[in-house]
Amino acid sequence: MPELRLTYDASSDTAHLHLDSVKRQIGESRACEEMGDPVSTILDIDTSDRVVGIEFFNATKRLPVRLLAEASEHE
Repeated sequence: MPELRLTYDASSDTAHLHLDSVKRQIGESRACEEMGDPVSTILDIDTSDRVVGIEFFNATKRLPVRLLAEASEHE
C-alpha cells in the first residue's frame, strides 16, 4: 500500500499528492484529459511507468480547504 502525502504551494495554488514515501526519479509528466483550458491535473510517471504523483493546479477550487490547510509546505 503506497504512502500518501499532500504538499501545497499557496503562492502558485498548486497541490501535489505524493503516492510513495520514496522519492523516485520522474520519467515524464502527462496531462490528464480534461474539459476546459488550461489543463488542471498532471500525472507524474517514474522511469518504471508507475504513477508516483498527481499535481493539482487551481487547488483551492478543486480540493477541500481543510485538506489544503493540513498539507505540508510544497518542496
